[in-house]
Amino acid sequence: MLISGNFAQLGDLQQSIVQTRNGVEGEQETWRAQTNQLIEAWPDSAGLDLQSFSAAADNFGRVNGEFLQMLGAATGKANEALQAALNTASRAVNG
Repeated sequence: MLISGNFAQLGDLQQSIVQTRNGVEGEQETWRAQTNQLIEAWPDSAGLDLQSFSAAADNFGRVNGEFLQMLGAATGKANEALQAALNTASRAVNG
């Protein structure tokens, strides 16, 4: 049985996920700031509609951020587990 893995690639994937999450959070902050300005400028039903949509977007963004955080953590754990399995197999073969 052969155990192999590209640990660098998994590490890069984990970094990419973290960077994506950080980038999305930055965009959400920009969205929030801009929509808050518009909501203040639109005290009518359009402003209320935008406020409702913005709240839904915030909720989605929060859940998406949590998902990306869990995905990044799972990728890191998979990398660690693969390395541990390889080390265990190597010790068993090499005595």
